[in-house]
Amino acid sequence: LLVDLMAFREQALRIILDLSSTVITLL
Repeated sequence: LLVDLMAFREQALRIILDLSSTVITLL
């Protein structure tokens, strides 16, 4: 369970970074 949580957090961070980068590009 702990490993799944860590992997999920890593994936979420990657998605957030992608979204922020796209938003910065649009700006």
